Amino acid sequence: MKLSKLSKRNKIIIIAAIILIPVIFFGIQFIGRTTTSSSDVTYGTATVEKGTITTAVTGSGSLAASSTYEVKSLANAEIESIQVSEGDTVVPGDILAVLNSDSAKLALDKAQLAYDQAVVAKANIEKQMSSLTIVSTASGIITKSNISLYQNIQKGTSAVEITDDSTMEGKVYFASLSLLNQFTSGQAVSGTTASGKSLGATITDIDPSDNSAVLKINNSSGVFKNGTSEIITISGGELTYTSLQPCAIEYLNSPISVVAKAEGEISKINYTAGNRVSNGAAIALINGDSLKTSLANQTLTVKEAALNLKNAKKTVESLNIAAEQGGTVSAIALAAGDIAAGSIMTITNYDKLNVVISVDELDLDKIKAGQEADITSDVYSDQSYTGIIKGIALEGVAQNGVSTFDVTIELADKGELKAGMTANIDIIIQKSENILKIPVDAIQKDDKGYFVYKTSQTDSVTADVLAQSKTYIKTGISDDAYTEVTSGLAQGDVVIYEQVAASTNTRFPGMGSTDRQSTPPDGASAGKASSGQNTGN
Repeated sequence: MKLSKLSKRNKIIIIAAIILIPVIFFGIQFIGRTTTSSSDVTYGTATVEKGTITTAVTGSGSLAASSTYEVKSLANAEIESIQVSEGDTVVPGDILAVLNSDSAKLALDKAQLAYDQAVVAKANIEKQMSSLTIVSTASGIITKSNISLYQNIQKGTSAVEITDDSTMEGKVYFASLSLLNQFTSGQAVSGTTASGKSLGATITDIDPSDNSAVLKINNSSGVFKNGTSEIITISGGELTYTSLQPCAIEYLNSPISVVAKAEGEISKINYTAGNRVSNGAAIALINGDSLKTSLANQTLTVKEAALNLKNAKKTVESLNIAAEQGGTVSAIALAAGDIAAGSIMTITNYDKLNVVISVDELDLDKIKAGQEADITSDVYSDQSYTGIIKGIALEGVAQNGVSTFDVTIELADKGELKAGMTANIDIIIQKSENILKIPVDAIQKDDKGYFVYKTSQTDSVTADVLAQSKTYIKTGISDDAYTEVTSGLAQGDVVIYEQVAASTNTRFPGMGSTDRQSTPPDGASAGKASSGQNTGN
C-alpha cells in the first residue's frame, strides 16, 4: 500500500514538472526581452545647427515648345510657291508661301464697287433726311402752293412758288407824245398815288406807239400788291405828270419754284399761298419715318459691303502668306500646285519652353499663377533654371481615388535645354533661412507636445537618463529630413535618438510607451507631393 501511494505522488510531480518547465522557459525569455536594450537599440546624436529649410511641391515632365501655330490661308487658292524649308528660322512678316492671285483680285474689285455704291446710296438718304424741311429759296410772296397737310410729296416735286415782290412794274400813259418826251429811259422819278402811297421808280422803257412809259417801282416796303391799279403822279426834276388813267401794278419778277428734296408725307405747313416769306424760312415739314427705315437698312448694307471688302482685301493680302510669329519651320504639309486648304505648315517657337507637371489636389491651394519654380535637368545637373507658373488646369484627372491637376510652367531662360528633355520641378512653398534645425527622426511626441532627449550620452541609456534629458520644444516648418526648432533648444545643443537595428518593440524599464512623430511638426507640409531641401550654414 505504501509503495503504491509513492508511485502516485511521483506521477503527480512528474506531470507538474512537464507543465511548469515550458512556462518557466517562456517567462525567462519574456523577462529577457523586457529588460534587455543594449543588444537591439543603439543611439545616434544630432547637433542643433543653423541652416535653411525649404518646402516645395515637386514634379517632373518633358520640356515642350511654349507656342506652336498652324499656318493657314484665308483664300482657297492654288499655291504658287513655298518660300521656306523645314528647319528654317523665320521672324514675323517673313513670306512663307505665295498663292495664285487672279480670282482674288477680281473679287476685290467687285467688293470695292459694291461698297462705293452702298456708301453713295446711304449719303443720298442722309441728304434727304436733312432735307425733310421744305425751305424757301427766296424772299417774297407765296403765289402758289401745291401741298396740303398729310399729302404725300415726291422728291423733286414743286411744293410752292415764291415771287419776289421787292420790285413791281407799272405802265403810265401820257396824253401826248410831247409830254412823254419830257421823260427819258433810265430816268429816276418819284411820285405818289391817288390813294396816298409814295413811290420811287426808274423809267425802264419809253413806248411812243402808245405814249407810255414803263416804271420799275421799288416795293421793299410791300405796300403795292400785284394787280392793283393806281392813278400815279410822277416827278422828274422840275417835270411833274399825273396819269390820265389808272396804272396797273404787277410783279416784275418771275415766280421761283421751291421743290421738295425728300419724299414723304407733309406733316406740317407753316406758310401757305399769299403769305410773305423770307429766304430760308421753313415752309413745311415732311414726315421722315420711311426715310429712317431706309437709312437703317442702307446702313446695314454699307456695313455688310465694308465687311466683304475687308475680307476681300485680306484675301489678296493673304496671297503672300507671312509669318505671324517668329520661330522654326517644324513641318511643311503642302507643296506648290496644292490647294491651300487646311494647314500649310507649322511654326514652332523653341526659344520659349514649358513643362507640364501633375500636382496632387491636396497641394493645389499652395500654388498660384505667377509663382516661381526651380528647374533642374539630369542632362545639365550643374545648372539650375527659373520658371513661372503660367496656368493651372481648371479640371483635374481622377485615378485610384486621387485627383491631380496639370500645372504649366514656362522657363524664363531655357539656356542649353531642348524640347523633349526631362525637367525636374520644385515649386517653392516655404523657405526659412538662418534658423535652428534638427533631424526629423530626433523629435517625438506625447500628450504634452513635441520633445527631444537633450544629452550626448549614447552608452548605457537608462530610463532615468531619458527622463532627465527629456526636453519639450516648439517647431516650425519641416521637410523630409529636418525640422525647424523655434524654442527649447540652442545652437550647439546635442540630442540623441533611437537607431533601431533589429526590433522596433523595445521598451525601457519603467518607461511608458511613446509614439514616434507620425505627422509633420507644426507648420510642416505633408504628403508625397511635398518634399524639401535643407542646407546648413
